[in-house]
Amino acid sequence: MTYLCVHQDGAGNQNDLFTSKGSHAEQNFMTAYKEQYAERSGTKKKREKLDMYITLAPCGSKGMNCATDLRKFAEDYNFHLNIKAAGPYYQNEKELQHLMASRHCSVKAFTRKDYRKLAEYLGTSLSDEWEQSPETKDRDKKTRSKLKEIRERNNNVDSLTANLGSMKL
Repeated sequence: MTYLCVHQDGAGNQNDLFTSKGSHAEQNFMTAYKEQYAERSGTKKKREKLDMYITLAPCGSKGMNCATDLRKFAEDYNFHLNIKAAGPYYQNEKELQHLMASRHCSVKAFTRKDYRKLAEYLGTSLSDEWEQSPETKDRDKKTRSKLKEIRERNNNVDSLTANLGSMKL
């Protein structure tokens, strides 16, 4: 089961929780927000930031491509998606690269501060003494490393493409 918590400052600190029940959590989020914010589609309204906390980074599978759909959603509805992933999804690197390269999306691993924010958004709090378990710290470190690898691979491709474009044949 995938969980997705979406926090929006501008709408009276609106918090929404989506799961993968019936579809992917990201698809359930986009369906709900497309209905709620239909008037934003195709307009030049001020871009609003949505903080998104998700169990796994968005997928890029052939049947359902959440990474690509999220990028398009952010562009079409004037949102900036600040995505925090608790773990990588290993079958979506190309699509995740495109999502991470979008000027309207960011994808990062959870931090200690993110866990605190998420707990607050879900109506609870973590004590000042709260620490991540060693397993959670390790998972977050691996996620951070994997996302950095994907981001750098994308930057290397961009650099190579730019260099090829400036070469005279």
